[in-house]
Amino acid sequence: MIRKPVLSNIIFALLIVVIAFVLKRAAAFHVVSGDIPMRGFQVLMGLVIASYGNAIPKNLLRIREDEDGRIQSLRRTCGWLLTVAGLGFAAVWAWAPLSEAADWSMAVVATAIGLIAVCVLLTHMAQRRTGQPPR
Repeated sequence: MIRKPVLSNIIFALLIVVIAFVLKRAAAFHVVSGDIPMRGFQVLMGLVIASYGNAIPKNLLRIREDEDGRIQSLRRTCGWLLTVAGLGFAAVWAWAPLSEAADWSMAVVATAIGLIAVCVLLTHMAQRRTGQPPR
């Protein structure tokens, strides 16, 4: 059962390596400008973040049968925030000036992580108010 996810992740990793290699070689032969390999690879990393964020709510199983709906909602919210952060990261690297792209893209991801931390804290506090143990 674990073979399929491992194989698909290996293929995905090889695809990333091949794309990075092709972009670097294209720049070396002056097919594309010098900043395209960096931009292309960073856009690809943003899409990886988005794809993992999209997979979070789909791949996590219920921990317990009596698991609260808040936990499932938290998982969906975290996945949504990471997906949006990944797409924002990719968009910044695609269109922002190269000198500013690193700072702006990290600000997008840091904002998403901060919002996730707030959501986790609020969910934990809501469960404590209802008397349920944190899960």
